[in-house]
Amino acid sequence: MASSLFREVSFEALAALIRSCLDDELLEARLLTGGLFNTTYRLTARRSGEMVLRLGPVNRHLIMPFEHKLMESEAQVYRLLAGQGVAVPQVMAVDGSKALIGRDFMITRYIPGVPLSEAALSGEDQTGVCRQAGACARRMHGITAPRFGRVADVCAGKGFETWAECLESELFEWESVARPTGMYTPSEHERIRAAFRSRAGLLNGITVPRLVHADLWAGNVLVFPQSPARLAAIIDADRAFFGDSELEFSLGWTANEGFMAGYGRPLSPEKEARERRALYRLLFALWDGYVYQAEYNMPQEMERTRERARALLDELAP
Repeated sequence: MASSLFREVSFEALAALIRSCLDDELLEARLLTGGLFNTTYRLTARRSGEMVLRLGPVNRHLIMPFEHKLMESEAQVYRLLAGQGVAVPQVMAVDGSKALIGRDFMITRYIPGVPLSEAALSGEDQTGVCRQAGACARRMHGITAPRFGRVADVCAGKGFETWAECLESELFEWESVARPTGMYTPSEHERIRAAFRSRAGLLNGITVPRLVHADLWAGNVLVFPQSPARLAAIIDADRAFFGDSELEFSLGWTANEGFMAGYGRPLSPEKEARERRALYRLLFALWDGYVYQAEYNMPQEMERTRERARALLDELAP
């Protein structure tokens, strides 16, 4: 079954959007495959040239609370990253009003790269690109804020004083949509809350809110594959927030020697740091499980993710 959030639109609707927001004539539109949350097109316009349009999800009643401000957040993240010399897409237009096409949208300048996850690179080129990605992550984590929380909220003067409060809020928002699905039993929900609650002091050892991409995997690293390959851009930064930089490693990278060399600092081997990272992996598993179940209609992926979450709960048990 297809994603409940993805929906194509007509060429006429796309042309009207480009005319309204860029005062330009749309010449060509090609749907890009692979998207499940957003619906993405590669466009060509008479004066603006090649662009990428991402249309936000339909059936917004299914999405998690933080997912309602993703494009606003992404544009802010790109500004912050560009200021630190990290290659990111150039934003041409972004709109969350839904007035022009009934959906959030973002238009960026097209980058003629390919995702690292799909690039056929030599071992040397692969290592080189991963090293560049690690260096970008280190610069990103050097960007700090006065409060913890989602980027759009913190930039609006909101957020949380402590990291534990921030994650408690994230957990509450996840529960507000996950409980009705019945993915977890009431006793499992209590165990999940207890895992975070009992480690509030541990979490509050993190006192500096650092910018974290929170979806930094090989599919969100664009590369120019011609040897010597090089990083083209860090993309899809809409889930970013200010928190513990080690949250970034919940999606991997720790075993990637090139990335860690570019990052320039090993992760802490201390027991407290390892426990925090286990909590973060649990949180990612909870988010992913809901997405697979309610948004993408992928029950088998949900089952696998739920088993991973249950294993982490056992690992975190007193």
